[in-house]
Amino acid sequence: MTWDPFEQAPHDAINWFRDRVPVTVSEWSTLSQDARRRAFFISGTSQLDLIGDVHKSLLKALDEGKSFAEWKKEMRPRLEAAWKASGQGPTTTAQINNRMGTIFQNNIQSAYQAGRFRQMTDPDVLKERPIWVYVSVMDDRTSDRCRKLNGTTLPHDDPFWVKNHPPRHPRCRSSIRSIPAGDAQLKAAPAGVQAEPGWGTMPKPGEWATEMSKGVGQGAAAAQWTPAWNGNAPTAVKGYGLPAQLPARPLPKPQATPASRQMMSDPLDTVLLYNPEIAPLPAGVSSEVLQETLENPAEIWLMPMQSNKGTVVYRQRHISSYQDGDETLLVIVESHRGVVIGVQVLPAEKSEEVRQGFVRHQKKNK
Repeated sequence: MTWDPFEQAPHDAINWFRDRVPVTVSEWSTLSQDARRRAFFISGTSQLDLIGDVHKSLLKALDEGKSFAEWKKEMRPRLEAAWKASGQGPTTTAQINNRMGTIFQNNIQSAYQAGRFRQMTDPDVLKERPIWVYVSVMDDRTSDRCRKLNGTTLPHDDPFWVKNHPPRHPRCRSSIRSIPAGDAQLKAAPAGVQAEPGWGTMPKPGEWATEMSKGVGQGAAAAQWTPAWNGNAPTAVKGYGLPAQLPARPLPKPQATPASRQMMSDPLDTVLLYNPEIAPLPAGVSSEVLQETLENPAEIWLMPMQSNKGTVVYRQRHISSYQDGDETLLVIVESHRGVVIGVQVLPAEKSEEVRQGFVRHQKKNK
């Protein structure tokens, strides 16, 4: 039997979807186009906890191979209640079923196609199967956009694939398969057939966060990064209406514990790896301060960043304010793909410069 890499468990699809970051619709609208590919949102609800739960449920459906009917039975009560409360969602049974079908199919299909892309671009696979074929499901539900492309056969590095990678529109069922060069009879795509706006973009290697520690740190340092916003980033004051200054807490006393490689978990249950070789502690920051800032921060912010190579990541900033004698200091711990890449100390008046992005956690003052 010939081994087919596309018949294996969808680990690459699962890993790709796991890295989608839950955001609200209003937050999604502020992102650049590439940053939106790394985001997960649901129209008709601004409840971030629900959006996160739907993301987890779809990830579980991918992992366990659940059908749409099984997933719908599990999530319908919560989504229906949220849509009813917002007054912006579907109301009839048919509308609810249609909206849920769109959520399920768009996300599962996007994950599977990203997983296939990961497999097809493996160097060993490309060597044996360098030609790609666009495959449409040809029935009465097939869109004209995809019907016309069915059978398009081109080398994997042809520019056509950059803007025509499935899914190319909502509920798209098309896919790509790779074939050996000897089996190929090239067929160009018809002129003027374009993907629906916001769809059809080829995945990028940076959309899978699988590196750890030094690899992540070196990768982050090797590129130039800029905030990935469509306009100005929300800030504590202008975006979320929060106090201009964080309440200061006493600076933890150092216990002469040297900084060491360790795993820590924050209030969002995010596991973060700290490696002193990647992020040495600045003067005045002890291991105790680092741990307090990660495990019990005043705020956690999410900042979308795009590299000069086109990679988009969502960096976390754990921020706390400490009283050190007569001076109030901010300690900022920045992480990239689950790895701490920098620890910074700033005066309190620099607060607005780092409290930017999406607020994901606020410490409740007793």
